[in-house]
Amino acid sequence: MDRPLSSHNGLRRASWPCSARARRVSAFTLIEVLTVIALVGLLVAIAFTATGGATERAHRARCRSDLAVLAHALETYRTTFGDYPQTAAAANDPAGVAALDDGPGILFNALTGRRGPGATLVPMVARSTVTLSAFALQSGDLPAAGTSAQSANAFLDPWGRRYLYCYKTGPAWTAHTPLLFSAGPDGMAELPADPATWDGTPPSGTAANADNLLAFGP
Repeated sequence: MDRPLSSHNGLRRASWPCSARARRVSAFTLIEVLTVIALVGLLVAIAFTATGGATERAHRARCRSDLAVLAHALETYRTTFGDYPQTAAAANDPAGVAALDDGPGILFNALTGRRGPGATLVPMVARSTVTLSAFALQSGDLPAAGTSAQSANAFLDPWGRRYLYCYKTGPAWTAHTPLLFSAGPDGMAELPADPATWDGTPPSGTAANADNLLAFGP
């Protein structure tokens, strides 16, 4: 009588080939995972770069738009009062605190109808030549109706810094238009050390001024 066959058919099956195959499959899967992670990281980096570039272009476009609106407001001011608002040797710091009598503060108060065109403060109550809601502002200090009180405020560029403004800083100023500009993405602007001897030429030639955006020049 034949003996029944065992499940091994009389042979002991070696187990190491299965383990080897498992190790090979595991190793291959790990390589795949690492490859996918690397590709995802590359795509994220590309997307981040593209988004950052688009944001920067949007900031520049908004800055140019702001400067065009402010320049138009200054022309309206000059037509109404006979000259642009003068700053004399007032300070201009893109990251400065809100003030009444520096370049950005003088620009704000003139365009909101609270300051005359002279180099010294001439309080007045006149119609604003700019729509404040169209701009980011440095503070909540806004002109009150029916009063000539000045406001410690300034217009901000898309990078959160103050637009700078100079006009007739001293007797050497020969430019026929003001200097209105943004310090740009790096937030740096180098102006002449002695504004009184400045002829109004837009600052240039330095790394700090390379990315400045100007409304108009002389």
